[in-house]
Amino acid sequence: MRFSPSTRLGAGFGVGGSSPLVLKTIFAAFVVLRTLSLSKSRISFIDLVDRGFKYDQRYLSFDDVHNYRTIVPSSNCPPPFEKVVVCVGGFGDSPASFDPLVERLKGESGVCVTLPPTPGWDRWDGFKKARQLSYVDWKIACRRAICEANALGEEVVLIAHSTGCTVALACLLGEEDGLGVDRVVFTGANLGPAASDRKTKAMLTSRLGKFLTYLKPVVRKKLREGRPADVSNEHFWEHGFYLSSIPTNAVREMWLCMDEVLEQDKLLHSRVKAVTLINGEFDKSVCPISESVDVVSSKIGSAAPCEIKAEVVKDAGHSILFEKEETGAVDLVVKEVMMSGRPPARTSLWVDPN
Repeated sequence: MRFSPSTRLGAGFGVGGSSPLVLKTIFAAFVVLRTLSLSKSRISFIDLVDRGFKYDQRYLSFDDVHNYRTIVPSSNCPPPFEKVVVCVGGFGDSPASFDPLVERLKGESGVCVTLPPTPGWDRWDGFKKARQLSYVDWKIACRRAICEANALGEEVVLIAHSTGCTVALACLLGEEDGLGVDRVVFTGANLGPAASDRKTKAMLTSRLGKFLTYLKPVVRKKLREGRPADVSNEHFWEHGFYLSSIPTNAVREMWLCMDEVLEQDKLLHSRVKAVTLINGEFDKSVCPISESVDVVSSKIGSAAPCEIKAEVVKDAGHSILFEKEETGAVDLVVKEVMMSGRPPARTSLWVDPN
């Protein structure tokens, strides 16, 4: 079959004429998606301010949550302190996320508490910094906090929440800094993705992940069984500090940090003599506590005198420090923080069967 010149010309013109239209349509869709996504940072800001106006005295105001704070013993004794507690926040958290714990520790003699902000959440900038950071920034901030704590006191206890546990564990693998900490307390440890997040994690950590974070820079935070914050305390939903939208790049960096920890062949710093994991019974944001115990256990040498404990708080969600007082969550964390950092007689593993 033969085509006339006019037919070939028409076909070429048809393709050439439609291609710009297709490209323009794709570009327009891309701009619309990105614009709508970025607007979610504004939505999150309005949501935070709204909850700030309905401020409850048990929570810090929106203007104060990002401050780096060091709380020294009430006796105002100079360093070195008997015990220094470093609090490493989770994804989207501020130092204010440890307020219930800090209030309790203020009454303990000789205890100094440091609350460093997490890069990306240290000030409100429309998620600009969070959309550009690397999880290495989180590790650097955590290492700096550990070094400062060692300069302030003899015994150092590190308490971390959620993604802060992932970052802290990444910093405590190996002994490059020569410092380390004596005890570790993990609450809601994010050492593995929740079952509902595994497909998203695989997608964002793939080769297309970086492009997807550019296409959708900010997304609505996932609800956990209808809860705007993964905590069973309904009062916190209206008066607590949490983000309603999250930057996709930070989510990707969170999971890349998790992969680094899982793939790292270095062992836990030999100075760490005890690791306690505490999760809420209804925590839907992270993997089951048994999986987190397995991760920590895999990072301890066979001869290391390190004790591992795991406990589940009844009727509690992910953010256990802001649960109702009757759950006893804060009491449990305080008890573990105040235990001595002296080495146990032998390595043991205990998991709450409930």
